[in-house]
Amino acid sequence: MTAGGLVKESLDVARGLSHESIVRVEQSGTVGNHGLYLVMPLLEGTTLGQILHARGPAPEALLLAVRRACEGIAHAHARGVVHRDLKPSNIQVEPDGLAVILDWGLACRAGRSPHSGTRLVGTPLYMAPEQVQGGPVTPQTDVYALGAVLYEMITGRHPAGPAGDLEEIFARICGETPPPPSVLVGDVAKGLDEIVMRSLEKDSADRFANAADLLDALEEI
Repeated sequence: MTAGGLVKESLDVARGLSHESIVRVEQSGTVGNHGLYLVMPLLEGTTLGQILHARGPAPEALLLAVRRACEGIAHAHARGVVHRDLKPSNIQVEPDGLAVILDWGLACRAGRSPHSGTRLVGTPLYMAPEQVQGGPVTPQTDVYALGAVLYEMITGRHPAGPAGDLEEIFARICGETPPPPSVLVGDVAKGLDEIVMRSLEKDSADRFANAADLLDALEEI
């Protein structure tokens, strides 16, 4: 499948989603034989990626943005849809604090293979072990990515370590457990370590079942 075909298929999957924390695609179409265009609302906020790049570890106040992002992903999971590419640059924080999940161009039905032909789909540093190993993606795959986002927000570093050679990144994702956030930074809210590390479990069955369960845990702290 071509990249354009993959995006179109993903948009068709995500089209039935309607939530304030999910960016709306107002219109889509093709230009000529290859180009795909999307029309979306103009957003005024800043992505978590930009915030982390500019400031380093984010204040705990921004955890509210992740909670709101979880609400949008929980909406998708309840409808059998997996985002498949969650990362700081795909979570935008609006001036009023609303978090909007961007870029549903890799969304798919839960249970689908993570590959498109011979091409691995996703952003390497935020892939769950089952994506790397070629297993089906599930809501727990998004939970892993959300755990990686939380880890990066708290510590200023990614749980799989620095970017680099793909084989090294994938080996760390599948075989190395990162230190809990509280080991790297001193002041971590009680219970947050456990939530983050459970989200990053290698075996998807050991993670929260979906974003709704992760959201419930975050709301308790």
